[in-house]
Amino acid sequence: LYSSIILHDLGKVRELSGPVATTYTVEGNLLGHISIASEEVSEAAKELNIEGEEIMLLKHMILAHHGKMEFGSPKLPHIKEAEILFFIDNIDAKMNMFEKAYNKTEKGQFTERIFGLDGRQFYKPTTLD
Repeated sequence: LYSSIILHDLGKVRELSGPVATTYTVEGNLLGHISIASEEVSEAAKELNIEGEEIMLLKHMILAHHGKMEFGSPKLPHIKEAEILFFIDNIDAKMNMFEKAYNKTEKGQFTERIFGLDGRQFYKPTTLD
C-alpha cells in the first residue's frame, strides 16, 4: 500500500509537460499516467531483477487507483489495498477541488458549484481561519 501511494501518479511526470503552463504530452494523451506508471514499475522490476506477486499487486493498485472505469481506471480494485488507495486518491482529489474553490471565496459566502462534489456549493464560515 505504501509503495502504491508513492508510485500511483508517477506517470504524471511523463504525462504532463511540467509545473508551469502545463499541457499534456503526446505520450500523456495517447497512454495516460496510469499505464505509464504501470510500465515504469515493470521496467524498474526488470532492471532490478525483481520478480513475483508483489510486482503484479503493485501494478494492479496503480491500474485500479481511480476506482471506477468511468473515472479512467483500466481495472477495478480487486484487492483490499487497491480499494484503500482509491479512497485515499479520491479524497485527495475532492479536497483539492474544494480548496481551489474555497480559496476564491470570501468569508461568509458560498463557493461556486463544484461539479466533482455533486455540484454542491460550500459555505466559508466567517469564524474559522
